[in-house]
Amino acid sequence: MIEVSGVQPTARELRAVTRGWGDLHWWALASLLTPFVGLWSLALIAIAAAPADEALARTVGMVLLATVLAAFLSRWLLDRATLRAARSAPGGGMLSDWHIGPDGLDFGTEVSKAYVSWAGIKAVREERDRFVFLLGPHSSPVLPKRQMSEPQITALRDLVAEVVAHGRLGRGVD
Repeated sequence: MIEVSGVQPTARELRAVTRGWGDLHWWALASLLTPFVGLWSLALIAIAAAPADEALARTVGMVLLATVLAAFLSRWLLDRATLRAARSAPGGGMLSDWHIGPDGLDFGTEVSKAYVSWAGIKAVREERDRFVFLLGPHSSPVLPKRQMSEPQITALRDLVAEVVAHGRLGRGVD
């Protein structure tokens, strides 16, 4: 049994999951990218229609730059607002305890707990700074590596390899 107590992921560790669900991530981004494609197309048409007008090209360039900066700023503001909202939730600031064993994982705080068998987990993704347990596209618990000892990280890797080898992870759909 792997036990990790006092888990509290940082905003960076709670970043969106971009791999593990096929092309779902890209379809989610498509709706965000559509306005940019339209704007860039309009800019190319404006520049092509008036190649000698330097003021127009400069204006179009500034609008494009402002749009890109606005996109990055809005993403940063969204991340901050999401983290602030999560922390204001009743269980948002509480530390969680994790228990991971051959049957599945059990994690939770003082006010909520969850148990998931390995059959209910699509995959476990190891990233540079975290382990992500893919339960569903909108539910992927995160276990930060910084809060684990090296033997715990090795034990989790071994356990996941064993569960995959025996076809118990996601009932063998991974």
